[in-house]
Amino acid sequence: MYVLRKYDIRDTMDHIINDVKAALVICASTLGAGLGLILEWIPDDIGKLAVLFSMVLTVIVARNHLRKGRMDHLQRRKLELEVKALETET
Repeated sequence: MYVLRKYDIRDTMDHIINDVKAALVICASTLGAGLGLILEWIPDDIGKLAVLFSMVLTVIVARNHLRKGRMDHLQRRKLELEVKALETET
């Protein structure tokens, strides 16, 4: 029997949040909800809720992409310093 562990859920959520396709879906849903609200294709209450939900998802995705970029930069900088240290030893 498979038991779903806490880290499995965290890994799955990180994968979904960092996926480019998921980011495009969030962008399209935000745009669609906003346009639907402006053009009065959807009721105000549903539209406002959809826009709020999309904004929250957008902030989460942006925060994770910025965090990932920062971590990549720090790893690259660490490797550059290691290479420079090895070059000065020889």
